[in-house]
Amino acid sequence: MQGLAALPVNLFTIQGLRPSNISGSQPANCPTNITFDKNDLAPELRGRMSCEWRSFQGDNAGLWGRQWRTYGACTLPLFKNTSAYFQGAVALSERLDLNEALVKGGVNPLIARAMTPGQLAGILEQQWKVTPIVTCSNGNILDVRTCFSTRLKPIDCPPSAGGTSNCPAVAQALPYGNSKIPEACTSYFDNVPAATEGAAVPATGATAPAAPGSDGSAQRAASWLLMGGAAVVAAVVAAP
Repeated sequence: MQGLAALPVNLFTIQGLRPSNISGSQPANCPTNITFDKNDLAPELRGRMSCEWRSFQGDNAGLWGRQWRTYGACTLPLFKNTSAYFQGAVALSERLDLNEALVKGGVNPLIARAMTPGQLAGILEQQWKVTPIVTCSNGNILDVRTCFSTRLKPIDCPPSAGGTSNCPAVAQALPYGNSKIPEACTSYFDNVPAATEGAAVPATGATAPAAPGSDGSAQRAASWLLMGGAAVVAAVVAAP
């Protein structure tokens, strides 16, 4: 399913699951003997990740491997291996489903072109009952960060998780693309109206999308899952 990776659609996807200390520091490149092999992931999980955690440079396995080496290894022993790490990240993303929350808040991400960071954060906070962090770059929503405790419970993101100071008050562009949702992915986005038909929304009149990240992740079409503790893992932030 690697060929699905390069297809841009009007939906938020996972950028990563990153550990973070309450101080705001984010552990990275932690030493481990556990290496990433996509074949260690169950076929169903790999298929879901090919839709929900895809590289826009077309190399899903490369993106996932870099995520594990850079951040995943720092979540040990909370997640005992690569399969547990990626399964956990997908489960957290489903628990606070960004696209679904927008739909419930009256915004269809397949159609919407722009909204203010305050509007976006307000809808998510209302739906999730916790405060996320929205970041911006060059007129675009760059990413949405959700935070979890080391018990994997949703919590308010503290200022140390990034803050919204780089977002202006005016509307920013949301993720968009001209491609239809691949048929193999429709079941993963069935909570978005018209997603099951694979509807594509023309990007006419929209600003050019920001370039993908150097790791191939979808910039501004991404969701960070931040978990951290007093001095433990990043992406979860303070165990209540």
